[in-house]
Amino acid sequence: MSEPTVSIDNFQHELVSVCPRKYELRIEKARTLGGQSAAINAGISLHTGLAEWYRTGDVRLALDVMKANWPGGPDDPNDHRTLDRCLIVLAEYIVQYKNESFKIVGFPDVPVVEVVFKIDTGSGFSFSGILDAVGER
Repeated sequence: MSEPTVSIDNFQHELVSVCPRKYELRIEKARTLGGQSAAINAGISLHTGLAEWYRTGDVRLALDVMKANWPGGPDDPNDHRTLDRCLIVLAEYIVQYKNESFKIVGFPDVPVVEVVFKIDTGSGFSFSGILDAVGER
């Protein structure tokens, strides 16, 4: 019988460094606060849109993916981080950086975007995370 592997990722490392109690509740006891902030929602939405843009190079599809991944419900009228604003930000980003100085490895057939990895150290610990994208010049 092998001993259990402890998996460490950057999110968990930062969380335990900043607030061990929050780490305990969020990671060890799987508790979360009700709902997410507008900042988190906007970040998730922009991240999924960018991933789709770099995966496919299709502007319309990237914007559609952002819409599909928006958490739903009405936007807070007092917060600038709305779906419409996120769509504008992504569209402006694509115009500004349409001709990047790098190419996504494997594009267009098998682009290396949003790749989950886990590295087993062989000592009961592993390191894990997600590569947003791998580019080459």
